[in-house]
Amino acid sequence: MGKNYKGTIGICMARAQQVNSPEVLKCITEACTKAGYLTKIFHLYSQMIVETENTEGQYKLFEKVDFSKLTATLILDETIFNDGVVKRLYKHILSKGCPVINIGKPLKNCFSVLMDHGYAFKQIVEHVVDVHGSKDICFFAGFKGNEFSEKRLSIFKEVLAERNIPFSDDNVYYGDFWEYPTRLECTRMLNEREKLPDAIICANDVMAITVCECLNDRDINVPGDVIVTGFDKIEMESYILPRLTTASNDFEKLGEEVVVLLDKLIEDKSLEPYAVTIPHKLWISESCGCHQMSRGKVGVYNRNIMAMYEINQRQENSMDRIFNTMSSLTVGESVMEMLKKMENVIFSDKLANILHYDFTICVNKAYCYRTDVVLPKEMGENDYLQVMQLKDEEYSLPFKVIKDFDELSEEYAEKTSQVIYLPLNQQEEDYGFILLNHDRKFIDYEEMYEFMMSINQVFGIMQKKAQLHYLIIRDPLTSLYNRRGFFGKVNKLIKKNPIRHKLVFIVSLDMDNLKEINDKLGHSEGDIALWTVSEGIKECIGEEGVSARFGGDEFVVAFISDEDSFEYDRFYNMSKSIPEVINKKYREVGKEGEITVSIGYAFGEIEGPNSIDEIMKVADGEMYDMKALHHSVEGRKGNSRGTSRND
Repeated sequence: MGKNYKGTIGICMARAQQVNSPEVLKCITEACTKAGYLTKIFHLYSQMIVETENTEGQYKLFEKVDFSKLTATLILDETIFNDGVVKRLYKHILSKGCPVINIGKPLKNCFSVLMDHGYAFKQIVEHVVDVHGSKDICFFAGFKGNEFSEKRLSIFKEVLAERNIPFSDDNVYYGDFWEYPTRLECTRMLNEREKLPDAIICANDVMAITVCECLNDRDINVPGDVIVTGFDKIEMESYILPRLTTASNDFEKLGEEVVVLLDKLIEDKSLEPYAVTIPHKLWISESCGCHQMSRGKVGVYNRNIMAMYEINQRQENSMDRIFNTMSSLTVGESVMEMLKKMENVIFSDKLANILHYDFTICVNKAYCYRTDVVLPKEMGENDYLQVMQLKDEEYSLPFKVIKDFDELSEEYAEKTSQVIYLPLNQQEEDYGFILLNHDRKFIDYEEMYEFMMSINQVFGIMQKKAQLHYLIIRDPLTSLYNRRGFFGKVNKLIKKNPIRHKLVFIVSLDMDNLKEINDKLGHSEGDIALWTVSEGIKECIGEEGVSARFGGDEFVVAFISDEDSFEYDRFYNMSKSIPEVINKKYREVGKEGEITVSIGYAFGEIEGPNSIDEIMKVADGEMYDMKALHHSVEGRKGNSRGTSRND
């Protein structure tokens, strides 16, 4: 830590594993690191195509960021498939006084680095027409109405018009940028046309590869019988024959221009927004016939195909291992036990070669509500609790209060000057965040996505199970244990270190005037009185005893300890102070009058499964004797001091 950075750059994006995103992210982050910037990536799992409860929960990650502390923020808008979300994010960042650089499409009053798809696509169409003399050309478009698809179709029409080549809508087929609809459209084209077109120009590589496969299935040779071109130069293109004539983003130039713009922003705070345009690279290759397919290359391509197959197999195996291993964490209902078990999962053979980065998980107060995670007293409403971390191959449970969302970033950026923040959420419920150090050389984004999504699922399931368990064992009004929870907790304490003899001190407490309060003031006031009794018990007993409401106006407290550390006098004095504290709290909530209680005490040795019941009966007897005494004194208005035969 303690590096002297030139500035701090935020990157807002989604699904780093999608086509071209790894290359874009790599070039930008490496250029920023080389230039001396600290880079923070705020990454969503969803492309936000449709806004749902889950995407809204993920979007809250952006709302946590204090953009006012950043030098500038980049929005990779081509990774977020929702213009409304991009504009909403842009306005939010701008409202914090942080300059925004949009990567992909122009935004009004925003610095932009644009990829000029149009110029390179026009070069491809012109190449097919001018160099190869094609006139009868079919066009495979993306989605109808899609901005990129419509622009490429418009360029196609423009080139034909400039050369007086007639255009027909019948020659346009909508493959929707994906394999299955392209295959259907290609089959329709081949069935409907009387002769093959001279060329098929596709709006992206996926459709071009699919068209080549369909033609090959019918023994139609590319490029001998028909020319095919693509666009975007995806990784898969390097594994197929023939290699496509296509175009690609100039990612290195993108990274360079981003840094130039950042440096200018630091030098001149009053700089007016402007756009930088980066042209695509044109790749003239084999599918148009310009480059001959050499039989000597077949072995190379076969090796490439095998390499791609091995990558796919590894990713599939990784997904299976992640799912099967992480699902073992959802056994039981204890979040604390889940966190302890996670160490064995992370270091298991099944996750070997997947986790090549340090990461930590921080949860908010809402996540811990009604789970067995004990919140530190100093934790505020907007703080986070760092519940686990994997750092330098060491696993730990820090349970450290994090006052600032950004507090750990420099620590985790120490190795690479880059960190990724990921949302921790279940549907619209925000649980906190995941932070990891980022190094493109070692991160497989698909595996990262699967692993971190599994963590989201595990944390979500365990919180719901813990909350359900809480409802089963707790009284909803007072949050004390109910009868079931009381005996479950007591039995656990008895079984702890079973070799040593244990003693129990039982307190039986009953409200004397609950019916009077309910009848005169209403049941809501009776609930307040019951809640006040429980708060008095909690303050006096704390974590040392097991406190419960058995129903109605009956309360029980049990102190269990080894025989040699049993402190009867201290337990008795703690319990004896309960009536006074109850009435102090009753006055604090603005109530008049008193809450009177009767208390009985008993203690004994735990010798068998029925010992607790037997000792409780003695305490109940003490309590009922005192209650009878209270009722027998006519006109007596409450007694703020519980007594027993031991007084």
